[in-house]
Formats: sequence, structure tokens, C-alpha cells
Amino acid sequence: MLAIVYPRVGTPHRFHIQESCNMSWLINPRLQLSLDNKLTVYKTTLRPIWTNGIELWGCSKPSNTKILQTFQSKTLRMISSVPRYVSNQTLHSDFEIPYVTEVIRINTNKHKTRSTVHSNQLIRTLFNPSVDRRLKRLWPEDLAQ
Repeated sequence: MLAIVYPRVGTPHRFHIQESCNMSWLINPRLQLSLDNKLTVYKTTLRPIWTNGIELWGCSKPSNTKILQTFQSKTLRMISSVPRYVSNQTLHSDFEIPYVTEVIRINTNKHKTRSTVHSNQLIRTLFNPSVDRRLKRLWPEDLAQ
């Protein structure tokens, strides 16, 4: 299972992602569930954990999205019990599960369309392009493209 960990109380904007406990008992290859049921378990219990707040923290460092992509690929391999020589691209296309970067883009676009019609003025201006961008980092409006 993945967890978003905040190191200190005073710095909520700094976090990192780590694997906190092993959830392999849900999708163990030796478990007598069908492939469809294992995919349903993944989509209903494991994927919502890492997609929570993804439209906002998706603009963090690429190493965080790499951790999520690794988790997703390992989980798909565990579900399907495929050999090592089967590529991740094949797994994603066969199961019709998008990559983490695609999920970030889709959820950010949904968040953008919801926030542009929001009653709060501060939320409506969240996706307006910043005039003064001195830092080399991703902003939420960069993810929506």
C-alpha cells in the first residue's frame, strides 16, 4: 500500500511517497480469484489510494510519479503472474489501465473544469497562468495540457 507521508507538522507542502505495508495478500498469484476479480480489487481498493489528491500533488518531483508507476507495474505483474520478459506496455494495453502520468493528466483536467465554475474566486484563479515564474517547477496548469 502506498502512503503520502508528511515529515513535519509545520511543512504540509513537503511530502514523499513510500510503500507503507504489503498488500499482496489481496492480489496474490496463488489466490483463487479470477483475473477480472483481481483487477476489480485493484481498481476499487488500491488505485483510489494513490489517486487521492493527484491533481494537486501531481506537479511534485518526477521521482514521486516514478514510485507510483513502479507500484502500478508491480501490482499488474502480481495480478497476472506474467513472466519478466513481458513489457509493462503490454500489461497496460492488455488490461486497459492507463499509465500514472495519463491518470494525472485526466484527473487534473477534471479538476480544472470543476474549479473554473466554482463559487470561490481563489479556486477559480488556481489554473490561471502565473505571470512571474522564476522557479523551474511544474504548476497545476502545466499538468492540464
